[in-house]
Amino acid sequence: MSEPGNAGAQISTSERLAHAVTHPAWHGFDEIPAEVLNDPETIFLNLSGGWQQVPDEIRRAGMNAVEEGYLKIQPVPEFNQAVADKFRNDFNVDVDPKSEVISCNGAGDGLLAALSVLLNPGDEVITFDPGYTLSYLIPAYLSATVRTVPLSGSGGWSADADTMEAHLDRLLTPRTRAFIIVNPDNPTGHVFRRDFLERLGKRLCRHGIPVVEDQVYEKVVYPPHQFVSMVTIPEMRDLTVCVSSFAKSYLCAGMKVGYIAAPSEIIRALRHYYMLSSFTPNTAALRTGIDILRGPQDFLNRWIGDWDEMRQKTTAALNSIPGVACKLPEAGTYCLADISGLGSGEHIAKLLMDRARVLVTPGNYYGPSGDKYIRVCYGRSRPDRVEQGLERVVDTLKVLKSGN
Repeated sequence: MSEPGNAGAQISTSERLAHAVTHPAWHGFDEIPAEVLNDPETIFLNLSGGWQQVPDEIRRAGMNAVEEGYLKIQPVPEFNQAVADKFRNDFNVDVDPKSEVISCNGAGDGLLAALSVLLNPGDEVITFDPGYTLSYLIPAYLSATVRTVPLSGSGGWSADADTMEAHLDRLLTPRTRAFIIVNPDNPTGHVFRRDFLERLGKRLCRHGIPVVEDQVYEKVVYPPHQFVSMVTIPEMRDLTVCVSSFAKSYLCAGMKVGYIAAPSEIIRALRHYYMLSSFTPNTAALRTGIDILRGPQDFLNRWIGDWDEMRQKTTAALNSIPGVACKLPEAGTYCLADISGLGSGEHIAKLLMDRARVLVTPGNYYGPSGDKYIRVCYGRSRPDRVEQGLERVVDTLKVLKSGN
């Protein structure tokens, strides 16, 4: 408690936090008025996820884990083995469950943990622009500098390999410590092709730069596209840190559990890192995760069919607006629309909130080039609400383009 003479004195917070709080996303959700958030007419097209009910077998697995006593802090080695089995089955890659796998408190926590054991203040990381918000926020929090490789919006979201290599030649320095890739990508919905990843991997391997890969949307991919993990690129087997969770593909974000598969020296460092915080995630959630990984996966095809219908409708609705261009996403549950013909992403997002009671995400959350975009999520709200929200977006922005 402050002494009487110190009334009004303020507690100083970490300088590391000051590096991150300047990012637009840090304050974005706090700036949405309570009357908008609590208005039943507000339609949320700013959040990803799913409206579908989690399958009965997954919910039963969670209840069974509690009944079986998975409530204490205790090892759950079967979880690591289930992750290793998943890598063998999905990627034909063998990882050692004892030395190359560790559980984490969701993918966001996994990214923070992995980058925390890789980066020192003053280091540099490289990622794509537009790119996932945490790809910028976490390095900033760790006092590292983010360099970016631009993604093209013209012929598809991925930069061509020649352009990517030219950017890497310019960006790689002795301070470069990691390349962050989100694949499938958030916010663009792009799925990186194997030939592109091979070129990227060869260039990074030449410099000994590890990749931190967020692959949380790996199951939410629309045919004929296929997810390819960097860990399957031969040169990158021992330079790839894979981070994932059950939040997006299985709609179990509330479990707050995920996993990291990485070279043994990274896992060893992560064990020390987690001794400073949670030791281990919720053990009942870990036990549930085993059943998710080893259980039926057929419901994913139904969900992807549902989301596919909505991505087609959302893309078509956005492209019907003069001054707006939107590519059909290949994965995920969101579209990144170019609204530069109408104004900045921040301006358009606020206008839609004020005039239409529709929340979308301004693109400046996603990197230096993001101000010309808005991200529209079609996978969280019920389809009828999404369609209603899209009608409001179209009506509002068409009028804006006409100059009224």
